[in-house]
Amino acid sequence: MADIRITDLVDPKAIEDLRTVKNEVDNVRSAFLDAAKVMVEAIKIKVEVVGDIDKINNLVAGGLKKAEDATAQLNSAIDQQRQIIGQTTNVISRELAEIEKENKAKRAAQYKRRNNG
Repeated sequence: MADIRITDLVDPKAIEDLRTVKNEVDNVRSAFLDAAKVMVEAIKIKVEVVGDIDKINNLVAGGLKKAEDATAQLNSAIDQQRQIIGQTTNVISRELAEIEKENKAKRAAQYKRRNNG
């Protein structure tokens, strides 16, 4: 039986789509780090006047907004990844079932030849 590679069963576009989603996840990771840095800056501010509290509130709100946006992007990327993997898994399952069906027929034919021959 010939070796079967994943690329024989899976559309190369699906593999590329997974790479794209991975890059999106990497970008989201950077966005989370940026949001964390903003929050750290807010923590470092010494409160000396009332305006400093407003500045802290603005920084925290900005950091929370970045984290919220990053979370939405991450959820979207995870959904895309799940869809791609699901579709790919279905294709592979169908192909393997077809191969198993062919192998079963070959084994049955060989058995029949041995016993009738």
